[in-house]
Amino acid sequence: SASYLGSGMTLTGSATATFKPHHFDATTTAACGTFSYAWQPFVVTVTARNAAGNTTLNYDGSVNTSPNFAKAVTLSDGSANATGTLRDPSLAAGAFVNGVGSTSGSPYFAFTDKRTSPQSITLRATDADGVTSTGFAEGSMALRSGRLRLSNAFGRAKAPLQVPVVAEHWLDQAWVANTADHCTVVPSAAIALSNPRNASGGVSAATTSAAGFALTAGRATLSLAAPAPLGSSLSLDLAINLGDTSADQSCLANHPTTTGARLYWLRSLNGACSAAANRDPAARSTFGIYSPETQRTVHVRDLF
Repeated sequence: SASYLGSGMTLTGSATATFKPHHFDATTTAACGTFSYAWQPFVVTVTARNAAGNTTLNYDGSVNTSPNFAKAVTLSDGSANATGTLRDPSLAAGAFVNGVGSTSGSPYFAFTDKRTSPQSITLRATDADGVTSTGFAEGSMALRSGRLRLSNAFGRAKAPLQVPVVAEHWLDQAWVANTADHCTVVPSAAIALSNPRNASGGVSAATTSAAGFALTAGRATLSLAAPAPLGSSLSLDLAINLGDTSADQSCLANHPTTTGARLYWLRSLNGACSAAANRDPAARSTFGIYSPETQRTVHVRDLF
C-alpha cells in the first residue's frame, strides 16, 4: 500500500495482523419513542473505540475490507435485571462498517411475568476477543409490559360505529392507560370481523368494513362503516390479529383470514380460553341499539 490506512507510509510484503479495539460504546434506540415494550425488538448500536475514544475504522466486517477484523458481538444485560431475559442478543461481524454496527430486528427483553411493572436494563457489548463496553458507555432501555384492549360498542344503524381502543401497561397492581404510546399502528387487514347477527339472533346478511388506526397518547378508535344495506340491524364479533399468521389468536369461535399486524408484545390474557398471556383482543359491536336506560339519567330526586 502506498498509503496504508491513510497514514502516508508505504508498506510492502505480507503479514498476518490482528486488530482489537480498546473498548466498545453501546447505545440504544427505543422502539416506541421513549420506551420499548417487553418482547418488542429495539436497536442497539455498538461502536469500536481506540484508547483515545476515536472510532476504530478498521473494525469492519463488510466487503469493504480484506481481511475482516470485526468479530461477532454478544449483547447482555449489564444490570442483571431478574424480571426477564434478553433474547436474540447477538450482532454479527458483518454488521460492522467502519467500526460501527447496529442490530436489526433484535434484541428484545422478555418479562417472565406479563404483569411486571416498568423496568430498565443496561446493554453491554462483548466480542469474541473479550473487548467489552464495561466501564464505558452502555445505553439503557426503559421497558413496559403492554396490552391492547378493545371495548364493546353500540350505536345507530345508519351511521359508522366507533369502537374504543386503548394501549395499557402494567403498573404495580393494575393495567393503566399507556399515554406514552404514539407508535402503535394497526392496519385494516389485521382486523377480523365474524359472526354477523340480526336483531332476531339469526345470521345477518348485512355487511360492514373496518378501518385501521394509529394510537395517539395510547388511544384510538376503530371505525366500522355503517351497515349495508343502510339501516340494517347488525351485531358482530371483531378481533385484532397481532401475530404473523393468517388467523387471529383471540378466544372467539371464528377466525376469518387476516394479515397479522406483527405486534406480539400487545397480546395478553384476553378471555378464558387460555391461561397464557398470548391472546388477541376481541369485542362485540352492535348497530341499531342505543345506550341502555341504566346509563341514562333524566331526573334524580332524593326523598326523605
